[in-house]
Amino acid sequence: AAGPSALSWAPRTAASSAAGLQPAQSGLDQPGRRRPQWCMVRDAACAGFALQGVYLFILDDLSRSGFSLGEASFWFGAVNVVPLFGCPLFGWLADEEGPVAALLAGLLAAAVATPTILVSDERVFGAIPAIAGFALLWGATSALPGQLAPLILAKIVRSEKYGAALGAFFVVYGIAQAIGPIATGALADSFGGYKVPFIICALSFAIAAA
Repeated sequence: AAGPSALSWAPRTAASSAAGLQPAQSGLDQPGRRRPQWCMVRDAACAGFALQGVYLFILDDLSRSGFSLGEASFWFGAVNVVPLFGCPLFGWLADEEGPVAALLAGLLAAAVATPTILVSDERVFGAIPAIAGFALLWGATSALPGQLAPLILAKIVRSEKYGAALGAFFVVYGIAQAIGPIATGALADSFGGYKVPFIICALSFAIAAA
């Protein structure tokens, strides 16, 4: 018959084996790495507003700054091509550090990148380096909320509520994207250019990253 020490050892062995079978926590599962639901609503509103508040006016801003229509169209095209490389990069970051970290890094990068198009307007450091930096950094990061939100919501919302939560996120995101261009256009008309509305959009990205 097994002695007391053997009997007491067996449950611990079973528990230890079961623990060994548990999957390792991802970056998002670790304590302190979850994104509160109210933050996701704020992210949807601020990022959606800033995204379309800048994107739809890139061509007009560059044309007003002295770029030919062909040059402005080239850089606008670059903004749309860069996500082919930026999205896999931030997807890798989401795998390594969790989607919350990837989202916050992307929003902060978009906040920093947005004013660089204004530098190209002023031609302070040279228009081409400034607009190239804008195309690379802003193009790679500005749309990340719509790509990473489903991953984050899957972790913070119960499975039976996931569909409703995802739908609500994109309703807020879509409404904000509708408001952004209206606000940018009105402010551009009032101030005679895009400096004020683009700075507001940069701040909106920064608020989403907070």
